[in-house]
Amino acid sequence: MAYSYSSNNSDIDIKGLTVYKALADRAAGKITLYEDKLSHCFKVSVEGHVGTTSLRADDIRAIYTSRFRECGKIFNVVIPSDPSSGVVESCGFIYFFDEGGQEKALALSGTNVGFPLGERSGVTLGGWDVVVKALPKDSFEFSPDQVANARRRETLRPRGIFVSGYDRSRFADMDVIRSALFGLLSTCGEIIYLTLKEDPCQPGHLNESSFVCLAGDEARAKALRLDGSDMGGWNVVVESAEPKGARVIPANERNIPFGWEGPPGYRWKDIHPSTSH
Repeated sequence: MAYSYSSNNSDIDIKGLTVYKALADRAAGKITLYEDKLSHCFKVSVEGHVGTTSLRADDIRAIYTSRFRECGKIFNVVIPSDPSSGVVESCGFIYFFDEGGQEKALALSGTNVGFPLGERSGVTLGGWDVVVKALPKDSFEFSPDQVANARRRETLRPRGIFVSGYDRSRFADMDVIRSALFGLLSTCGEIIYLTLKEDPCQPGHLNESSFVCLAGDEARAKALRLDGSDMGGWNVVVESAEPKGARVIPANERNIPFGWEGPPGYRWKDIHPSTSH
């Protein structure tokens, strides 16, 4: 019985399921989660470092973190600076997880945040009186659904498969084949991205296989069970993107001082198994 892939996928941009879109969505999700945490934090501004020190933003951040961590658990310390010149702005910000941290930080206003660390490369570490002010919580424009979706995507553990079996000469039918693959594999889990492209070595032909990234419980196992399905004129071939039995070998097992030999399938051992010991 041929697999039916004529279902309406008009609500999904199948052509937009690219690795670049997946990476952009993941980055956007991380930003959403970060801003969501910021919006729940208690915020103070810190001033006094400009004009009294020539330290970089990272050094100032480290000093403020060390000085204010006694007030409470800190989520982040932000020291804005000009991206091109590196010149530090006059006001920094500290985000505390609880209101008690904010209150204790206010009590440190007027105190000196410097530390008797001497000089390093002619730069004096610390040594200024800090001015601390309470600020309202940050507010960002995103919905609870956006946050929930970002959290869900953060927990995904995508797995890859290779799919082939289609007529590579049907380059003009790329969208039809892509839609067929989507219809088949979307029954297994969430499709993060699906790549089907022209073979750069054979213009007018499709690549030998399509790479599909799936997420969901047993998504890859479910997809592998579809191997051989009749797609109405051709049978799909589904293969795991990870070689069976492959294992990343830590460098210390081969007396290499640091790093890794490479991901499974790309190490010398995988490419030349007869030479492995």
